[in-house]
Amino acid sequence: MPGETSFRPNVDDYIAAARVWYMHALRKPRFSIRLSIITALVAFGGVLITWDDSSLGYRLLFVFGMMAGFLILMTMLMLISYALLPRRATRLFRQQRTLEHDFVFRWDDAGTDTRSDVGTSMIAWTDYHAWAEGRAAFIFFLNDQLYHFIPKRALSPDQLVDLRTSVQAARAGG
Repeated sequence: MPGETSFRPNVDDYIAAARVWYMHALRKPRFSIRLSIITALVAFGGVLITWDDSSLGYRLLFVFGMMAGFLILMTMLMLISYALLPRRATRLFRQQRTLEHDFVFRWDDAGTDTRSDVGTSMIAWTDYHAWAEGRAAFIFFLNDQLYHFIPKRALSPDQLVDLRTSVQAARAGG
């Protein structure tokens, strides 16, 4: 069913979209695979460091300690990055002058149509790389890094359901 909404993005919308992007990136298999490989390399390093030690118990304790330390470090870095995300998103929002305009966002079974004073974008659902929904925003990925966002505050409850249903149906069929 065709839908339409209008909004002017604000910094809170941009922060919400950045949070959805960040959490989406952490949930991707690519992140888990990379983290697993690096953890295995840390464990291998621990084995190499303790290779000459005759005590198996010490070796295991050392290797598991290195892996736990690495995972704690990675968790801390991810939490710090998430905590600093609003600061970075605010800076980027202020740099992007095109967000200072009113937008009209339309969608139907074929895709999206976004218009503002500075441009028009018509994109088929099948041309989006992925999509994600967060607490305060929908984001539609053009690639892993670039996305369009729609703040949920700009949508009525019926529009929220319709947009979600439209993208799910289109992505399932595409």
